[in-house]
Amino acid sequence: MKVSRRIISATAFAFSAIAFLAYLALTAPALPARMATHFDWGGQPNDWMSRGDYLLVFGSLGLGVAILIVGLCFALRFVPKWTINIPRRDYWLAPERRTQTFDYLLNWALWFGCLLLAFLTAVHHLVVEANRQIPVVLPSSIGLISLIFVGGVLTWAGFLLVHFGKRRGTDPHLVTGC
Repeated sequence: MKVSRRIISATAFAFSAIAFLAYLALTAPALPARMATHFDWGGQPNDWMSRGDYLLVFGSLGLGVAILIVGLCFALRFVPKWTINIPRRDYWLAPERRTQTFDYLLNWALWFGCLLLAFLTAVHHLVVEANRQIPVVLPSSIGLISLIFVGGVLTWAGFLLVHFGKRRGTDPHLVTGC
């Protein structure tokens, strides 16, 4: 039995969301009642919140943005063709390819959600580590984590542009399906 790419990406997204929320919950006891939540370029705290407020805001925004991105990519299938800006729009949104195109976008949105949730989990880990130190200082590895995330976003976008810049049948290496 062949498992579809969408099932794999949806499962990975669900796992990422559960892991993100579980990590927030598991690390909550290690956070002080009043904690540093925002840091300047030097890693020094410049804003504080209660532990409960931080967990609620960070968890809600993190998961909410990931779900919003997936939801918007799913909703694209219901908007008029002229509102969608992709390379070779007429080719990819032709009636015989429209469903496959939107399935492909949804699949990639699910993977982007995984990337975003992994990044936010890493950021939360650094916030936990910062608040364990006296004085509170954000670890410098935030720069590396941010670079990895930006690299991942650029790679993700590049693959989308390459995919939609080609037509099936013109490149034997074009990945089709969803």
